[in-house]
Amino acid sequence: MNRVPLWIQWFTLLVFCNSTLQGQLTANSGQRDVLCDCGYHDPSTNDQAVWANAWIIDFGNSMNDVSLSTPTSMSHLKKDFFMANYEIPAKYKDSYSRHFSANNVKIQNEALHLVVTVDNTTLSPEMQQKHSATRCGAIGTKRQDILYGSFRSLMRLTSSSGTVQSMYFFHPGGEIDIEILGAVTPPQSYFAIHPGLQEPNGRASALTHDNHHLGFDPSSGFHEYRFDWYPDRAEFYIDGHLAQTLTTNIPQTPGRFMFSHWSDGNPKFSHGPPANDASMEIKSIVALSIHLLDRIK
Repeated sequence: MNRVPLWIQWFTLLVFCNSTLQGQLTANSGQRDVLCDCGYHDPSTNDQAVWANAWIIDFGNSMNDVSLSTPTSMSHLKKDFFMANYEIPAKYKDSYSRHFSANNVKIQNEALHLVVTVDNTTLSPEMQQKHSATRCGAIGTKRQDILYGSFRSLMRLTSSSGTVQSMYFFHPGGEIDIEILGAVTPPQSYFAIHPGLQEPNGRASALTHDNHHLGFDPSSGFHEYRFDWYPDRAEFYIDGHLAQTLTTNIPQTPGRFMFSHWSDGNPKFSHGPPANDASMEIKSIVALSIHLLDRIK
């Protein structure tokens, strides 16, 4: 049995095995990623879904102002996540590369922070506008066998304009995304399926994309962002309320679960860079899922 790191604490989550057995995942259960042969019943879903795995991380326990440069904390994070440390080349005209750095992933104030940092002092005024010395933060699961599930996170987003904050399922052949753009007012969440469809005029098709007005300031407090992935649809929730369902191009291949905070200066999307360093805060992560390898077993 794998022992859970001290900083990974289990919430109390009521689950049912089939229709008769009932149990709870309690704090210090000694397991990080629990597999139940008969499955976990999730009563919050419309069709009473049953998932094979329940994985819950609370960054608010025993984690006050711990830097990821601390060996113990770094080793704990690396058990299950990788911290992005790579470059995605510029994709569009008038945009710049997305430089992801492990140094932009921090734990402080009882939350995981993915930070976009800007250092314009290293560039000339002309270059600042096109190739700002911007660094981004992202994490992803080491497991790449996640296939269907319910993925939820309590997050407080930056009030800075010029970044994209996202949680998403990723496979090179398909994605399910929740994205919030700081440059968009009033605040909206973008729900998207990739590959996405386009209308004849070039705009994103409503079959694979939706703009949802949040109705609140996402930087003022923590809110739950969630998507449920089924073979035939993806359901998107904000604070437990169903906001949209998409049914086209739903991924059918296992992959990773990721969080990302970035800016590339694209004037048609992220805008940016932000005027100051910007932080995306993650209080907790919940994943009720099926893993392909578990299904094969």
